[in-house]
Amino acid sequence: MEKKIANFFSYLFHPLLMPLYMLIVLFNSDTYIVYDIPFRLQKWIYGIVCFSMILMPIALIVRLKKMGRINSYEMETIEERRLPMFSTVMFYGITFYFLKSLGLDELVYLLLLGATFLVIVAFFITMKWKISVHMIGMGGIVGTTLGLILILQAPIIHILTTLILISGLVGFARLKLYAHTQAQVYTGFLLGSAVMLGVIMMT
Repeated sequence: MEKKIANFFSYLFHPLLMPLYMLIVLFNSDTYIVYDIPFRLQKWIYGIVCFSMILMPIALIVRLKKMGRINSYEMETIEERRLPMFSTVMFYGITFYFLKSLGLDELVYLLLLGATFLVIVAFFITMKWKISVHMIGMGGIVGTTLGLILILQAPIIHILTTLILISGLVGFARLKLYAHTQAQVYTGFLLGSAVMLGVIMMT
C-alpha cells in the first residue's frame, strides 16, 4: 500500500507537470499578472505549455520505451535519463521562444526561462549524479510561490504552506521507492527553490 501511495505522488507531481502547476499558481496569485493577462490568453498559454512542455516530452518517452531505449518510465539509470532530458530542454526552449512572440509580461518569460535553466542544469548533473528531478520541480514551484509572496506581495501563503507539505510527501515517496538518496532529494529541492526564487527577484 505504501508503495502504491508513493507511486501516486510520484506521478501526480511528475517533473513534466511542474510548468503547468507553476502557471496555475501564477494565474491565481492575485497579483497584477492576473489582470495584465486576459483569461482567454491565459487559456492559450495553458494549452501551449501542456502541448509542448508536457505532451510532447511524454510522447517521446513512450516512444523510447517502445523502442527499448529505456527500460521503464521511471528511467532509473543515468543513461536512460540523458536523451529524454536533452529532448525536454529542446521542447522547453522552443516553448519559451514561441511565447516570447506573444508580448506577455516579463515575469512569465523569466519563469519559463528559469524552468528551462533548471532542466539544463539537471541534465548536466544527471550525467554524473542522479539528482532528484522530482524534487527540483517541487523546489522550483515552492521557490516561485515564495518569490511571488516576497516580491509581489501575493496573498498566497496558504498555497506556499500546502506546496511545502506536498514537497515533503514527494520527497518521502522518492525515498520510499528507493529512487534516490536523501542527499539527492534535498539537493534537488534546494536547487529548484533557489533558482526560481532568484528568477522572481530579478523582476
